[in-house]
Amino acid sequence: MSPPKEAKTPALWRLKKCPYGLSDAGHHWYLKVEEQLKFLGATQPKLDLAVFIWHDLEGCCCGVMAIHVDDFIYGATRTFLQTVIPLLHETFKLAVEESSGMKYIGITVKQDNLGINLSTDAYCESLKELSVGVDKDLPLQEDEVRDLRHLSGQLNWIIIHPISARYCICELHYRQQYQESHRS
Repeated sequence: MSPPKEAKTPALWRLKKCPYGLSDAGHHWYLKVEEQLKFLGATQPKLDLAVFIWHDLEGCCCGVMAIHVDDFIYGATRTFLQTVIPLLHETFKLAVEESSGMKYIGITVKQDNLGINLSTDAYCESLKELSVGVDKDLPLQEDEVRDLRHLSGQLNWIIIHPISARYCICELHYRQQYQESHRS
């Protein structure tokens, strides 16, 4: 990166931090988060590197956290909440923290006495109907192509992020860890 013109020097600068907006800023952010979570005792399953898991001294799962860019979602024991989460607060400035209901990557997450409910209903309802290509003999206009690509991306998000599949993967991982820890 070149220094600002006001510096009046032709030298190149080596940055101590990766500024927002550079092409690899997201990757550097992930590496910083990963390093800190592992420092705090997290491990990562091989199938999903956006998930971090903590175990207590007996090998039981005491905390699970998933990250997506700068969104964190976690579930944990009281001990984990009192020990690990305050340390995260020291490292990362958290803008909003919710405890009963929230949106995470387009998924509405709510907890009640029966358990945790995940839904994409609000996201799906927010999609707008398009009327493009009324005359099929004419090519689409630029704005129609843009709108169609936008909607296509939204629909693809719903298809490639099935909540039930992620839940099943997490459940299988938990059961495998539980069975392995209780074999001895």
